[in-house]
Amino acid sequence: MKSNPQNEIFKTAIAAVAACAMVGSAVGVYYTTQPSPPSEYAKVDQAFFESFTSSQQITSMVLEAMDADGKLQSFQLEKKDGLWIIPTHHDYPAEAGERLSQTATSLLGLVRLRLASSARDAQGRLGVLNPESEEAQDSPEEAGKLLRFKDVNDETIFELIVGNPVPREENVNVYQFAPEEQNASYYYVRVPGENETYVTELDLDVSARFADWINRDLLETPSGQFRRLFLDNYRLETQQVGNAFGGVSLQRRLVAEEKLTLNRESAGTPWTMAGLAPDEQVDSAKVNEVIQTVEAMELLDVKPQYKYQGQSLLTDDFTVQLPPALQQDQQAAGAAIEALQSELMNSGFGMVQDPQSQQIRMVAENGELEVGTSEGIIYTLLYGAETTTDGSPIEISSEDEDSQEDGAEGETAEASDADESSDADESADQESTEDRGRLVMIRVRFEPDRVEGKPEEPVEPIKVELPADFGREQQTGPAFDAPPQPRKPSEDPAASEASGSDANGTGEADNAANQLEPTEASTEETEEPLQQDGGLFAVQDVPPSQATNGADQPPQDAPQLSPRDAAMQQLEADYQRQLAQYEQEKVGYQEALKVWQEKVDAAKQKADRLKQRFADWYYVVPNSDLAVLRMTRQEIITEKTADGPNPGQMPNQFSLPPNFDPSMFQQQ
Repeated sequence: MKSNPQNEIFKTAIAAVAACAMVGSAVGVYYTTQPSPPSEYAKVDQAFFESFTSSQQITSMVLEAMDADGKLQSFQLEKKDGLWIIPTHHDYPAEAGERLSQTATSLLGLVRLRLASSARDAQGRLGVLNPESEEAQDSPEEAGKLLRFKDVNDETIFELIVGNPVPREENVNVYQFAPEEQNASYYYVRVPGENETYVTELDLDVSARFADWINRDLLETPSGQFRRLFLDNYRLETQQVGNAFGGVSLQRRLVAEEKLTLNRESAGTPWTMAGLAPDEQVDSAKVNEVIQTVEAMELLDVKPQYKYQGQSLLTDDFTVQLPPALQQDQQAAGAAIEALQSELMNSGFGMVQDPQSQQIRMVAENGELEVGTSEGIIYTLLYGAETTTDGSPIEISSEDEDSQEDGAEGETAEASDADESSDADESADQESTEDRGRLVMIRVRFEPDRVEGKPEEPVEPIKVELPADFGREQQTGPAFDAPPQPRKPSEDPAASEASGSDANGTGEADNAANQLEPTEASTEETEEPLQQDGGLFAVQDVPPSQATNGADQPPQDAPQLSPRDAAMQQLEADYQRQLAQYEQEKVGYQEALKVWQEKVDAAKQKADRLKQRFADWYYVVPNSDLAVLRMTRQEIITEKTADGPNPGQMPNQFSLPPNFDPSMFQQQ
């Protein structure tokens, strides 16, 4: 029996529909019964803080971490009235704009690359414990570094705990599929309040080191501009004196010691000092050590000076000036001055009477150093007491990972040396935790006459006048009257008689003084009577260019001047030439003076700014600087050597060896 083809097609279609329905049902069951992914994985590849889009949003930054003793270390920056300050360091001005902008830019769009762990108990192992938590106090080594940014509304726009760097072996897959990431730095990070710890890539350099956020150039003057050094190595003695209340007060007395003054004309000239013996010279190497120490002085910390109700009692030149409120209240003024003196004494400073000038001056227990510059700015550094500084700054840097790896390799290679130097390492750790510093007060004054480059004003020439008797010795007659016309002896019948004696019987000498005797060479010239002008002979030298027919002698009809008139003409020509040169030099002088005056104005503005900068602070510098800056004459003066240059100074010129043969350089 034949089958109907239409029935077969119909059956096939029904079977296909049934199959599709079964597949659809299976797919539906799969998707409806499939478990949803954990929420922590849902955040992978997402940005941490989407609202943080620009560094301009930041108005404050906080960086916190735990030290080895479980003490919370905090560093803070804040923008106040348009200026960045450091609240954790007494609101000291910060140069934070550029550095903070770079830090913030590196964190924009920071992404969760992968989930490291969602377990709370894994946070310590990954180093992401919140340093502000009690857990971190119990396990400070497991605490991370908290970085927080806030905006102008005091709203947190970025807050992240940076933990341990991710071991390189855990990023094999990343390096395998992205070889360009070989040098990338990955860290475990966590958002405070969340349990999940993620891995992210950080190219970050955040430091809570005070010196990293301020202007490190303390004096803002390179050592090449130093022109004068004055070392006053006085010392202070403390003594007890009776006060008006019947008690005993401590008072300091200045004891004068050695004073040294060194000068140099420019950066390339050697340092000199007055009063040196013939066999002595300044040791330039020692002086260079002083000026390099001053130039590279490291600022470890600052401490504010005493203020009364926000107003300082010390001016920028270290004189006491009471605010109006204290001038009207003697009791309050006395208490404020006593508080100021107490603080100064505890800091290693004091106001004492100079035994020489009898004036009250600010002094320091370790003397002072004065540095004069080519800008006319004079710095005075007073060295006070020792102090302590926090030597454990907080840092987040991509270099941490490399330093840890290098440290591990060094530990393996030098394990035998570690036991021998354990005591030294322990001492070094102790010093790094609490470094020793020295308090310094700095004052600035400005002397415009010391600004280099002042042009020398040209001197206007003086018109020279001839003395009244100039030229008389060349004329005849004691009264400077018109002389008689010369005559030939043949034309004067009385000539022979007059030559014998005169009316007074004085003889031939007097007649010779009153009569012109022409020589043979000038006979022709004297045949004609000479021109007269006011009773003077008219004599003038004619330049060769005016001579006729190339003759050396002037023409007979050329005007002639007397020696006096010729001298006056020459003086006038010289005066006009000098006057023209003076006018030209005066124009150049005015231009140079304008340039120099601009330098003076700029230097004065700099000095005024530095006065305000230094006025309210004690600066903390390395204690080791004092040994270099408090130098004695014995250390800075050396014996003059006859066979070599001054130590530390390059020779002024090249000298040839004794056996030098110049013929070897002659062309063949």
